Amino acid sequence: MRFVTSSSDVALGRAFDVFRELIPEKCWVRRVANINSEARGNPFLREMLREENEIAIALNEASQARKSGSLFPFDISTSGGYAAATLVFHVSMLLPSLSITGKQRLRRRIEGAIANSPEDICALCHEFALATHFTKRQWSVSLPELEGSGPGDVLAVSPSGLSAVVECKYMTPDKGRKVPRRSALVLHHLLEKATERLISNLDGGLLIQLRPADRLPSEFFRLKHIAKCVPAAVLGLKTMQVEGTSVTVKQFDVANSPFSQLPLSRVDVEEFVQLQTGLRNRELMIRKSASGGVFVVQIASYEGNNLRDALLDTLRDSARRQLAGVENSLLCVKVGGLTGAELTNLARDAEGASASPNTLQLLATDFFNSQSHVHIAGVTFMADNEVRSAGGVTHQGGTAYSFWRLKEHVPAELRSCFTSLESVAN
Repeated sequence: MRFVTSSSDVALGRAFDVFRELIPEKCWVRRVANINSEARGNPFLREMLREENEIAIALNEASQARKSGSLFPFDISTSGGYAAATLVFHVSMLLPSLSITGKQRLRRRIEGAIANSPEDICALCHEFALATHFTKRQWSVSLPELEGSGPGDVLAVSPSGLSAVVECKYMTPDKGRKVPRRSALVLHHLLEKATERLISNLDGGLLIQLRPADRLPSEFFRLKHIAKCVPAAVLGLKTMQVEGTSVTVKQFDVANSPFSQLPLSRVDVEEFVQLQTGLRNRELMIRKSASGGVFVVQIASYEGNNLRDALLDTLRDSARRQLAGVENSLLCVKVGGLTGAELTNLARDAEGASASPNTLQLLATDFFNSQSHVHIAGVTFMADNEVRSAGGVTHQGGTAYSFWRLKEHVPAELRSCFTSLESVAN
């Protein structure tokens, strides 16, 4: 099984036709319709839904372009178009070498991911990217779990015969967050409705701080209960507890705040809110009244976000379940939504303190210290960079931080594969 590392626009058009024979168009057409319907019900979710489902949206746009006669259905200058194009091309190239069982598994996985689990389609793209990465370095690759032939997402064999079993894990940016983005956006929308009359008469500044003791509820009825109680807290200028969440109300002088000038400066607003509450904000809603009032809502947990622990739990689970007993195996983790520049800041806490430069190294050390993980040779953390075009070539590079149990025992041939990461389409 060999992964092709580049493609022309014309080849992508043909590949998309092959892809549509395997995966019915109705899968992404229905998904996009559902996204649009949900966004109409809650406009706050629109951007998040488009980000999460950018591959399905790009596939839908490609279908429309193909029907209008376009030979070049993908806009690979965007992250969604690039990801969809690489997925389509890899699938079309893989099909001839897959067994009937492998094709069936691939079809079911893609259909299910598009319909119900956007992160799973990202996970599949991550596996393909790793396979492509090894291919570019002249390693032969196969997909054992897809074919049901053994453990690991990717089995890579070097020109000298060295083999490496790789388990690929994809994590969403919400992992480890005490205030999940979707829950926060749903609550913001409910608050907009619950405080509409109150805000219409507002002529000063109000800062509402919502702090769940642990994790913001995800159940709609609980979020609705919180939203319904906020007006009472505002009118009484008092603190209350509802659904395990503290509601605190503070007044501020709009004239002496960043809200007195337009356009608003995001940095100045975040610094102002942090000064008022003591917390750097991840979820903030700002509304202005016709009479010059400003209504600000901050949602932040008493417990800091802990993506570091979520990463460690993911590594431990994979080592125990997917790679148990597989000697000299590798774990490659990609965190969606993070750029290479942000990769070293995974352990940023709720107060916004930057992680130390060796945060990932400490995480890897904690993992390797367990005797249950002696069969894992290395751990790699990855993040994508921006899609770039130059000289007729569009590519997306990435950043990788690799750590080895015993570096001197890991062949240089394997270690050298993780000095850089990129996939290319032209």
